[in-house]
Amino acid sequence: MGGPRRGGSVARELVLVEPVIVRTNEALDAALAELEGAVALDTEFHSEHRYYPRLMLIQLRDRAGRIVLIDALAPIDLGGLCALDGREIIAHAPSQDLLLLQRHAGWKPGRVLDTQTLAGFCGHGWPRSLADLVAEVLGGDVGPTYSLSDWSKRPLPEEQLRYAIADVAFLHRLCDVLVERAGPEGVEACQELARGALVPSDPSRAWRGIPAAEILSERGRSALQGLAAWRETTARTQDQPPFQVASNAVLVDLARRRPSSVGEMTRNRRFPRRLAKRHADVILAICARARGSEVYDHPARVRRDVVARALDSWAAELELREGLAARLALPLDLRRDVTDRLLAQEPIGLEGWRSHRVAPQLSRFVIGLKSLE
Repeated sequence: MGGPRRGGSVARELVLVEPVIVRTNEALDAALAELEGAVALDTEFHSEHRYYPRLMLIQLRDRAGRIVLIDALAPIDLGGLCALDGREIIAHAPSQDLLLLQRHAGWKPGRVLDTQTLAGFCGHGWPRSLADLVAEVLGGDVGPTYSLSDWSKRPLPEEQLRYAIADVAFLHRLCDVLVERAGPEGVEACQELARGALVPSDPSRAWRGIPAAEILSERGRSALQGLAAWRETTARTQDQPPFQVASNAVLVDLARRRPSSVGEMTRNRRFPRRLAKRHADVILAICARARGSEVYDHPARVRRDVVARALDSWAAELELREGLAARLALPLDLRRDVTDRLLAQEPIGLEGWRSHRVAPQLSRFVIGLKSLE
C-alpha cells in the first residue's frame, strides 16, 4: 500500500472497534460464527527466502463492522476457516491471499469481489493501491503503511494492528461503489482472476514473466522456456524464491549464448560459479535441445515485436477511450498468446467477458492491421 494520504470523511467515520484477536481453535470457531454476510479479507505474510510465503496474520471484517484478526503463528488449526466456505469475499488484489488460505486452510470462498480489478473497469487504471482508491473513490485515508514491517513479532505493536484493521475497514464501502460502476463484466473479471489464482502455476509458462524474453531470437526463447521451467520446478521443490536458484539476468544470458560446455557457460565473469557446480548438466542439456530446434531466428522475432507493440498501442487507446485498463483488457500473457495466434493466422479466440467486451473491437483492429501489410 502507499504512504499516508490526506484525511477525509471516511477516515472520521471509521470507528476502530476492538478487534477479536484469535489464537485458539475455540476462539476461531466462536469468532467466525459471529460474522454476517460478505466478509472483507486481507492477510499479512513474509515471502522472503521461500517459494511459499509464510502466513502471519489473517484479517476479516463483516458488514456490521466486526473485525477478526487471526494469529496464524499461534497453535491453531486454520482449517476452521472452512466454516466460511461459499461466503462472498471482498478483497484488494487477493490472488496471494486466496492461494495462502487454500494452502493453509483448504478454504473455498464463494464469489470474490476484488476492488483492484473492479477499479480497472472504472477508469482508475490497473493495478492501483488500496490507499489510492480509498482516496480517489471515497475521499478517505487508510493511514501510514506497515506492509513491509516484521509481522512475526508477538505481541504485534499497536500501530501494526491499526494498519491491519485499516486494510479491511474500507473494503465493503469501496466495493459497493466500484461494483455499481464496473457492472457485470467487472464482477465476471473478478471471478476469472480468483479462479486463476487457485490454479497451480505451469512451469512451462514461467518464461513469459521474464521481460527480456521479447528481445531473444526464436532459439533463445526456446532455451529460456526450458531454463525458466527448470528454475520454477527447482524453486518449488526447495521452497525458495526462483531468483535464488538463478536470476532473470542469468537465464537470459544462458538463453542468448546457449553454451555447450561448462567452460563456455562460465565465460561470462558474472556467471554464478555455484550454479555451474550444482546444475551444469541440466542447464547444458536444456541449451543443447534449444540449439537443435528447427526454427527461424530473426525474421519471426522482428515480426512478433511489431505485432506485439501494435497490440499494446491498441490496448492503451482502448483504456483512454473506455476506461478499461489496458492490462486487464490484454494482460501480457494473453497479449503474447494473441500475437502467436495472429502470426500463425489462427483465430484470436478470447473467452469469458473479453469475448463480448474486447474481442469485437480487437477483431476490427486486426482487420485494419492486416490491410496495412
